[in-house]
Amino acid sequence: MDKKSKYSVVAAVSKKALVVLLGGASMLLGGCIGGSDNEDLRQEIENIKARPGGKIGAPPQIKPVEKVVYSMEGIADPFKVIVIGGGPIRDEVYDPSIDNRFCPDPDRSREVLEGYTLDSLAMVGIMSQDESTWALVRSPEGTVHRLKVGEHMGQNSGKITSIESTKIELVERVRTGKRCKLRDAVLTLNDAGK
Repeated sequence: MDKKSKYSVVAAVSKKALVVLLGGASMLLGGCIGGSDNEDLRQEIENIKARPGGKIGAPPQIKPVEKVVYSMEGIADPFKVIVIGGGPIRDEVYDPSIDNRFCPDPDRSREVLEGYTLDSLAMVGIMSQDESTWALVRSPEGTVHRLKVGEHMGQNSGKITSIESTKIELVERVRTGKRCKLRDAVLTLNDAGK
């Protein structure tokens, strides 16, 4: 190995790594070869050790972060459910010969959200595409369901009649003794704090 290639290797390796590398190599070579054949190597190591070490600069100044206090006061909680139910029972004309006309259809298959009370469901938003609009309703387990007008939810067979950006309007079939009556109900996004 000539001197030029030796110095190019030295330049590519950091000082500390070079000292360790050369020191280890000199011990191996010194143990195997012996004598003064590696005197030039020892001299090179001493020259490297004698060089002044570099200084580490001061760490950068960290600018203090401005503290921001977030307050929920006066802001609506978008995850809180407000159910406006138990509205006035509609004044429908009652025909004694058709006593069960407002009762739920026993032959209709129950939909998923009819297993929950209306106040346990949460309207979390709406979704629209072209002419279609769906209400997004979260069940108590946290699953979000997509419903459209005509579908049912709540234990009183609540049929969705209207979906708006902040509310779902339904008509429930409430049993009153031996017969059933219709009752309006609304499931809304939270209006508290407005």
